[in-house]
Amino acid sequence: MVDFGNEASFPSWRALPGRPAADLAVAAAEAGGARMEALSGDAVAYVGETGCHFILDRAGHRNEHLDQIETALA
Repeated sequence: MVDFGNEASFPSWRALPGRPAADLAVAAAEAGGARMEALSGDAVAYVGETGCHFILDRAGHRNEHLDQIETALA
């Protein structure tokens, strides 16, 4: 599901100049973090019960994108 979302939005991200794209990426990451921090205890428990830990553990996915950025800048 994550790949689907990435693939659908990739052309839009690629069309943006560097600084606006970076600013938008940071804003999106901050908004996502804020939403996760605001989750209820029940929502967090549900994630644990269903084994969908990737929903809350975004570091791996974020690091993948950081690696892509570093490669593009090299």
